[in-house]
Amino acid sequence: MLGYFWKCILSFLCLFSALWCSVSFAQNIEPGAKYLYGENIGWINGATPGHGMMVADGAILGYLWSENVGWINLSCRNNNTCVKADYGVKNDGNGKLSGYGWGENIGWVNFKPTGSGVTIDPNTGVFNGKAWGENIGWLSFNGSDPGSFQLKTTWKKPLSPNGNQNEGGPLVGGEADAPSEGAQGQPAPLKNENTEISNGSGNKKVTSSSSCALSPFAGGSLLWVGILGFPAILFSVLRKVVLPNH
Repeated sequence: MLGYFWKCILSFLCLFSALWCSVSFAQNIEPGAKYLYGENIGWINGATPGHGMMVADGAILGYLWSENVGWINLSCRNNNTCVKADYGVKNDGNGKLSGYGWGENIGWVNFKPTGSGVTIDPNTGVFNGKAWGENIGWLSFNGSDPGSFQLKTTWKKPLSPNGNQNEGGPLVGGEADAPSEGAQGQPAPLKNENTEISNGSGNKKVTSSSSCALSPFAGGSLLWVGILGFPAILFSVLRKVVLPNH
């Protein structure tokens, strides 16, 4: 009986660990300045709870959410798919972005298209400029039409040891090349690398690893598994303890 009891407890702890891993994810977009605008898809949220953008010194992690086109993944590190397709939005450490995001319903989003691009003011954290998607057109990160809006992060340009802002190049990563297209429009497989990146706070690190995949759908699914699974486990244990002969 005790062996059965501990098996149930162990199963629940494993479930809880998976749930915690899936839903906990840092983001650093200001709650009052979290929207950008797509000329053909409308408002896009950069701070969806649990899955919003995380601006770091060398990369942008997390997701954008659109009611009209769904999730836009800003890095293959979010869901550990870099072995199949290595892509993501890069930050050169000075707030100049490059690289690609990917939407299942819209394809690639280029953060440094010809003649435009997206930047972050390294002093204020305010986004400026435009990204481009072949299937959705321009995404504006700051503007006044159809109403005043801006996307803003708490990330700031890192300070040098003497207290001044660094003037050097990228702290992590570099200029992102365009993804090479595969047979189905997916990027060709490239090497997966786990990279430690600073989030600009000066005392905190964000590490990408394969031990904890982030998916916008995993958290909700596991939450319901936990809600429905725990009572079932508890009932099973009580049945064995209270009614051992039945």
